[in-house]
This record gives sequence, structure tokens and C-alpha cells, in this order.
Amino acid sequence: MGTSLVRELALKGKQRAESLASNPRVRPEKRREKKEIADWFRVWLEICDLFFDWLELRKQSEEFRRTFLGGDGNHRSSPASA
Repeated sequence: MGTSLVRELALKGKQRAESLASNPRVRPEKRREKKEIADWFRVWLEICDLFFDWLELRKQSEEFRRTFLGGDGNHRSSPASA
């Protein structure tokens, strides 16, 4: 699989996640999850060399933990568990 094809697939994934994140018919928690996934794709597309370092920092952030781990470390539906 060539690099350009991988980037194209990532871009489509980002667009799909953004579409679901902005769809009012989707449950709010699923919309938050899709927005987070779209952000992950965005970072990978913009700075793929730093993606895994960024991801580790993101998963440790207070906002991520509060939104996806309930602030207490107990997993909810989370892109981190995917």
C-alpha cells in the first residue's frame, strides 16, 4: 500500500468522523468520540512523525480522561481502547 493511498484513506476517515461528529441525530457521547477520532486523523495527517508521542500526551490529558475515562480511570466508550 503506497503512502498516498494511506493518506487518502486517513483523509476519508477524518471526513467521515467529522460528518458524524456534526450530525445532530447521533448521540452526544458518540459525537464527542467521533470528534476525537477526527482530531487523531488530523494530527496524523499534519505531523505523522510525532503522532504517537502526541497520542500518549493526549491520552494523559485531563480533558481526555474526563471525557473518555470519567476522570476516575474507568473506561467509557473511548477511541483509546480501539
